[in-house]
Amino acid sequence: MDEQLTFEFEQRKTIKGYPELHWTGKRPYTSTQYYPAQLKESFGKTKDGWMNKIFWGG
Repeated sequence: MDEQLTFEFEQRKTIKGYPELHWTGKRPYTSTQYYPAQLKESFGKTKDGWMNKIFWGG
């Protein structure tokens, strides 16, 4: 299986006048974990360097 990666989000200030959800125990969303996309199938012939591709997520 491929290596799992983590993406870190930068913290942003609340924008005055925009709605924001609040609830007890809410914490800022700081990161998410993901796996790099893996090409599983391709269809048709390459044209000018482009080809239709299907990526499967897990």
